[in-house]
Amino acid sequence: FDRRWWACGENKRTTDSVYRAAVRSEAAVAEDASAVTAIFDMTKFFDRPRFSDLVERCIKLKFPLKLLALSLRMYTAPRYIQRNGATKNGICPRRGVPAGCIFTMAFVKAYILEETDRFC
Repeated sequence: FDRRWWACGENKRTTDSVYRAAVRSEAAVAEDASAVTAIFDMTKFFDRPRFSDLVERCIKLKFPLKLLALSLRMYTAPRYIQRNGATKNGICPRRGVPAGCIFTMAFVKAYILEETDRFC
């Protein structure tokens, strides 16, 4: 499994990965070989990762622990609902990574690499 082919990254669009996959498939046919492309639908992904699972997977991948701890402190900080000047007690999330965080794509990879390595 060649991780250089991951679609996510700086200056990479979804269409880029689709076109790369199509070219690799055509090249494989020409060489009488095989090619496989998996496209993940990330629509609900960001709401689902449990922090305990994420920590376990990041430790296995030797993700920098200080960055992991910093981001988890941000993700697990209490959320407050305020209405008409009244504030409800804080609720601390137990799962989910914010889609706009700079660490999110690293966590996406950490969360699914183990699964992709099993099949590739």
